[in-house]
Amino acid sequence: MPFQNQFALSLELTKFLPLGPIVNAGGESILTVARELRRSGSDIVVEEDLAAVFGRNRIESRFESSFKTAVHSSEIHPISKYLDIVLEAGAGPTVRRSLTDRARFSTIVQLSLLAYTHTIDKLANALSRALEKRLEGGNTELAGPTVDYVGLAGTLEACADQTSAYRWHLLLDAVEDTLPWSRASGGYLGRNLDFVVLQGLLDLLTCVQYLPEDRIITLKCRTGIGTIVVWAHHVLGLTVEVTGGELGSANFGTGQPNIIIEISDLPASIILLDAVDDCLFQLEAGAAEDPTLTGRIYSPLLGFGVRFLDVRSGSPTSIDILEVARYVQFKALHKNRGYNKRRIQEAVSIIFCTDKLIECCADDIIELEESRKLWSEEFTSRFGEKLHPRIAYCIAMLEWLVDLLSHISNIQQCHEVPLALESLQYADPRELPESFVGGGSPGDLLGIFELWCRFLVNSRAQPAYDKVSAASARGWTILLGSIGAVDASDWSAYNISIVKGVPSRRGERKHWIVDGLSGVNWGSRNLNIVEPPGSSSTLRCIERLIGPKQFVAVVKDSFQVVQILQDEPQKVHQHIVARQYYMRLGFRDMFEACQKSHHLVPCEHPRSDGRTVVLPPGACTVRTFPFGDMSTPRIRTALGLTAGVPAARWAFLVHAVHIKRDIDSFQVFLRGQDCCYKCAVEQACKHEGRSVVVL
Repeated sequence: MPFQNQFALSLELTKFLPLGPIVNAGGESILTVARELRRSGSDIVVEEDLAAVFGRNRIESRFESSFKTAVHSSEIHPISKYLDIVLEAGAGPTVRRSLTDRARFSTIVQLSLLAYTHTIDKLANALSRALEKRLEGGNTELAGPTVDYVGLAGTLEACADQTSAYRWHLLLDAVEDTLPWSRASGGYLGRNLDFVVLQGLLDLLTCVQYLPEDRIITLKCRTGIGTIVVWAHHVLGLTVEVTGGELGSANFGTGQPNIIIEISDLPASIILLDAVDDCLFQLEAGAAEDPTLTGRIYSPLLGFGVRFLDVRSGSPTSIDILEVARYVQFKALHKNRGYNKRRIQEAVSIIFCTDKLIECCADDIIELEESRKLWSEEFTSRFGEKLHPRIAYCIAMLEWLVDLLSHISNIQQCHEVPLALESLQYADPRELPESFVGGGSPGDLLGIFELWCRFLVNSRAQPAYDKVSAASARGWTILLGSIGAVDASDWSAYNISIVKGVPSRRGERKHWIVDGLSGVNWGSRNLNIVEPPGSSSTLRCIERLIGPKQFVAVVKDSFQVVQILQDEPQKVHQHIVARQYYMRLGFRDMFEACQKSHHLVPCEHPRSDGRTVVLPPGACTVRTFPFGDMSTPRIRTALGLTAGVPAARWAFLVHAVHIKRDIDSFQVFLRGQDCCYKCAVEQACKHEGRSVVVL
């Protein structure tokens, strides 16, 4: 007898899957578990409600073993000596509690797959609506879970983060490569499920799994084929048959199919049949209020270029991947004028998964130009006449990706970083900042950092990018090097890196680190001169600074960080304390200051601590607090007395770069430990305009 609605169907399932409380803390306090889950971004009520639906399905035994092996471990990566925020990778509370509970584990596995193939926001909205619709027409006293969007999105995000070690792309790619019609008419069918298919599978998969001889599912849809096959066959162990009309069929599993999928351009539908092919339940697309799911095709950076061309070009067999890789290599080298060639070669090797690139030793731009022309002519002669515009566009996008990837400092540790093909497909190359500006110095690295944030985060709600210093998605985080740099001259302060893990503080996970309010109580606007020109100076730091002190607040899905530096209070009278000066620093301020300063050239002299230097005409030493604005007449070079005190060096550098914006021909020089004081002074004084030296 057919079921009148989905509620009646789900109620029928309770005859062999009795309803009952799933919550079982095993002697552990429910409140403790709830707090841990909430701090990780999930919700105990949402997890249990989802387990009441997804937890009914049995996970195929071999898949269960491989999945647990991939996701059971966890690790912590410190990112700063001073900040108590770390990157926490791998299993968190949601995954750990699922490893010993069948229903919860089944739920986590299926949610992990759905989160991998869809955008989190659209999936949360669709699941919330599907759980509501499956209860329509039912007894409100027996009604099952209806999950709110916010809680569901947080749980899906936590699940995606904590299970990111499992390589779903291997299964999905293998299934889709088996379907010869998956790129019919030059397009790609996509991984997103139709809403009615998702709604129906919530109950019908359970029916078929527990009554395999008496129940069969028939589907008509065009998208999400690979997702359905992986879900039903690889995860749940069911047999699936996919038919593509004149193009033939493909079978996954042995025996009679439990699920038959017909690829069709007609509106999506899902039907449950009994052993004699009578319809027991049916859903069809068409309701105007049904939400739309957006699919994502993720691929790790290792081999991303190959997969991107394979999926998006429409005719992958017409391309020689090695030739494309070499062409992209030379185009990137030419664009960057030979600068950063090691990272460019590493980037090309990674995305095209090849080590057979041409070693480019042409530092001379003329030789490089001739090489580029040669390879352009050869590439055009081999492929130009038959190169489809779509392929040419894909190659241009990969050139752009290589340029972006060459700015990641730890590129060799980023092989497993998931990047959505769609994020590159719809990117606009005009948004890319000039990679390098005159003289071979780095250009707008903050702009490149913001582009990477968009690529990784991929459509989730985010704070203003001009405040972000770290962003996380799917278990990986991109961050500015200034977060972990102790001193302004540290090499890490100039880098952008992508590290495995999610920002965590005392067990609480968030996906953003943003700067709080920044500013300074500058005090006097004139230079606070300590030693005038012609004086003999040891150039020692005279500041007594307190800090940096980090203050962390939680704002929605972000850690908001403020760093405060201030000088020690000094008594000028028995009951009078001199005015204190302070500075609020942001990690972006620090990163920008490093990018806009010039490192002094190293020298071979020994460190000159304790030795005196005679200040040349126009040069003076100044205090960090208060500094001033370089408006003092007859002073061309201000030497900040900051040597050996990282806090003073950061404060002085950030302030100097701040006032640089308003003064023409103004330069900020930063001394490293490889340059003595005397050489630092001499180099700075050669500058024609005004300058500041961070000693």
